[in-house]
Amino acid sequence: MQTKPITQFKKSREIGEILSDTFSFVRNNFKSLFKAIWQICGPYFILLLAVTGYYVYEAGDFSLGDFANNSTTGMSLINANGLTGGLILSGLLLLISSLVFYAFFTATINYYIKSYVANNGQVDLGKIKQNVNQNWLSFLGMQIIIGLIIIIGLIACVIPGIYFAVPLSLIFSVYAFQEKEIGEAFSSCFSLIKNNWWNSFLALFVMAILVYFMNFVFQLPLIIYTVVKTLLISKTASISDPTTLVDTVYIALNLISSTAQYLFYAIQLICVVFVYFNLHERKHQTGTLEKINQL
Repeated sequence: MQTKPITQFKKSREIGEILSDTFSFVRNNFKSLFKAIWQICGPYFILLLAVTGYYVYEAGDFSLGDFANNSTTGMSLINANGLTGGLILSGLLLLISSLVFYAFFTATINYYIKSYVANNGQVDLGKIKQNVNQNWLSFLGMQIIIGLIIIIGLIACVIPGIYFAVPLSLIFSVYAFQEKEIGEAFSSCFSLIKNNWWNSFLALFVMAILVYFMNFVFQLPLIIYTVVKTLLISKTASISDPTTLVDTVYIALNLISSTAQYLFYAIQLICVVFVYFNLHERKHQTGTLEKINQL
């Protein structure tokens, strides 16, 4: 019986190795990883898809044509188009459900790999669940803080936002693998990235591009359907009224696209873990010392 190759995380890697090993790890552990994701994140994923469908419906129900032609006051204009009702409510629910899902999702990926490393290629699903349930609120808090820092940096001058995004992406792995407090995890991220910012940025940037094109494949049916239906209705309905575009097929295709986007994010998270171990090995040589001690 052929056994799956065990991925050695505790080693330094070049950019190409980080990318290839990320996809190799996903390919070799897809069933086990998906099982963990489904059992831990499944309810939050279903909730997120339901809220996404609700948001798409409400956004389509908001008539740009009515908005443009309405001559009432600002507040009446907003109320007339339902912007203070379903659209804002669905947007708020989408934001909250997204944050909660990604907190569980990010925690699951990191604690899955932590169990994988600790058990030499095997995973303890019970331990993973325990760690996620105990720490998902911390992951949620870190997400919010990181998001605010990056947004402020982007607004300030764009470059600071990009600069902070690279080291701060490591905070989840630092928190999970080193079991540090959130404040210590923040400082450790910048210590790890020192003198290796560009290599880490390039690895994450290239992976983001690859994942984008993977997502685009699943967005194509939605794009094609939207274009075709727009051409068909342009002769009989106002093109400025999006309610004519939103139907069951449109919402279904949007949900398929969103599902791919949410799940493919796992590849980016795994890539971040490889970047973390690469930096940690270059700085502390943990894997090398363990191999020496095993001799």
